[in-house]
Amino acid sequence: MSRQSYVQETRSEVSDYEAKKKIEITKVFLNSVFTTTHIANLAKKKSLIDEKQYIAEILKLKFESPKDQILIDFYNSNYKFCIKNKFTLEKSSTFLSIMFFMFNYSVMNKKLTKDKSYNMFLEIMEFHSIHRPPYSYEIFSGEDKSSIIDFAKKTFYHNFSMIENIFKYNMNIVLNSTDHKDIPKIDLPKIEALQDEFLIDEKECSIIQNYFLKADVRKENIKKDEDDKKHKSDIEVYEEMEMDKLKTFVNSFYRPKNNTENERLLIDNLNNAKAQVEFELKEAKNVLNEKTSEIIRETQDRFVLANKELNEKIDTLVAQTVKK
Repeated sequence: MSRQSYVQETRSEVSDYEAKKKIEITKVFLNSVFTTTHIANLAKKKSLIDEKQYIAEILKLKFESPKDQILIDFYNSNYKFCIKNKFTLEKSSTFLSIMFFMFNYSVMNKKLTKDKSYNMFLEIMEFHSIHRPPYSYEIFSGEDKSSIIDFAKKTFYHNFSMIENIFKYNMNIVLNSTDHKDIPKIDLPKIEALQDEFLIDEKECSIIQNYFLKADVRKENIKKDEDDKKHKSDIEVYEEMEMDKLKTFVNSFYRPKNNTENERLLIDNLNNAKAQVEFELKEAKNVLNEKTSEIIRETQDRFVLANKELNEKIDTLVAQTVKK
């Protein structure tokens, strides 16, 4: 039997965004996709619907396409992040353009894995956070860079697998088989023999012999062994019990080496723990005795000092009384 197979590639809900020629990305992402003019116009929009419509206009997306709606929400969420962090027009333009590039390059174009895409994102952020022209240009501060990376991890890369499954190709595998052959007969009774009130000799049917009869023989053998055990004399049963006890007793002398070693280690650990506790108790007693002695000495010194001051005050009062 030969088999023929082929693979169909299908795209459901193909949008103009997916079909159109991709925008070329320059090394510096400022004004590459979302320009500062776009960001300034976005800031003038008075409602969320107006913002989304303008984003759809910039990227030529359609509200009718479910996939385009996901992208519009994605870029609008990135824009809200820029507003929350009070980014300038240049920072917002750069960040939104970077996210546009990461989505297209990772999901739509190169099909990068999540780890490779994230590493590339970190390199791009590093390039835009250090001012060493022409090798790198500082658009974001260190604090901006940290907040952007954290935001991307919690949004785009947290849902990377889901986004990838939504926008990737659908692979449909179609299998066709030809030259069908009949199922071979396996010692089945003849069809004409399967009639009402017609008995089949079990010896003529190999299936019955191989499965049912052998099972019955095994059951009979098991039952015979059980009957033999029942007919044993009391002396034989007693001898077997004593022999089992003897085997158990002898096997106890041949415990595995690992068990003996584990018991020894356990005893050593217990002894060490006991010694440690005794040492700590002894140290605590010594410290307590020293503290008690210090408290007694300090109390005595205070008592002597207070007694001396009291005597001086009494002498002063007596002297004043005598003068009067």
